Amino acid sequence: MIIEVPYTSPELYIETLTSKYAIKSEKRWSGTQLSLLSNIGVGHSLVFLYNGFCFYRVKWSFHQKTLFRAIDKVGANNLIDFRVDSNRQILSSYALGASIYEWEITQEDGFHLLIPSSFIEVDRVNIAQKIERYYLDPRISTLLEEIMGIPINNQGEEILLESKLMEFIYYLIKYINNNDLAELLSGLNNYEISQLKQAKEILDANFTTPPTIEALSKMIGLNTSKLKAGFRNLHSMTIRQYIIKKRMTKAQELITTTNYPITYVCELVGYTNRGHFANLYKKFFGNLPLEDRQHPPKSS
Repeated sequence: MIIEVPYTSPELYIETLTSKYAIKSEKRWSGTQLSLLSNIGVGHSLVFLYNGFCFYRVKWSFHQKTLFRAIDKVGANNLIDFRVDSNRQILSSYALGASIYEWEITQEDGFHLLIPSSFIEVDRVNIAQKIERYYLDPRISTLLEEIMGIPINNQGEEILLESKLMEFIYYLIKYINNNDLAELLSGLNNYEISQLKQAKEILDANFTTPPTIEALSKMIGLNTSKLKAGFRNLHSMTIRQYIIKKRMTKAQELITTTNYPITYVCELVGYTNRGHFANLYKKFFGNLPLEDRQHPPKSS
């Protein structure tokens, strides 16, 4: 399925989705909630408008492969687009020099921003370079994690979500317009950044039996304080969170693509306690391992 709507005009975006694609619309707090009907999928999107800014928080899943395509051009209405996907990657069609907005939304858990170009003081090349390294500003990384953790179908959480999105926009604009990268590097020199990337490579290769913080510190030649703080700054999560993410991703792959017993999968990804493994898995994916075995999630 292909959904074609005007993207840089939020009012027309909402109107087209509700009239042409039978997506339910409902006023919520200071925004609009869009909900997929059960015949096409599950999930919601919240749309907020504020003084020329527009932001969408999206978490939905279509039953069939679905492509989103904007019928207006990038930069229309003097708006610059940014979107954050479930992997916490920030992208921008404008910064990439694309002429249209187009991406797959079969399963989407992220948010989109439209920022008036008058707030951005650098050219698209510099925007692209900056958003590739957004993790250099820990405030952006922290807010990103907080936003992704707020439920979007709970009326009581919408005020918090909107306030966090506004705060995120403030720091994103400040970061993009800041020409002093040295400040954003938080005291890390090129050697330290290189060693922290090496630490990530070591964890990638050994996430089932990772070295201790002390051992990893010696392996890369940085003290434990610099290792822990620098890793979080560069990779937007703690070392423990990164290991869990690697283990859970591998576990879901094994559960949905093999017939290995779940206890065996638990052991393969580095856990000895199946109950602890199941709790982490549910917290990470929202389903128990057995539920994903019986009803594998659709790939996006």
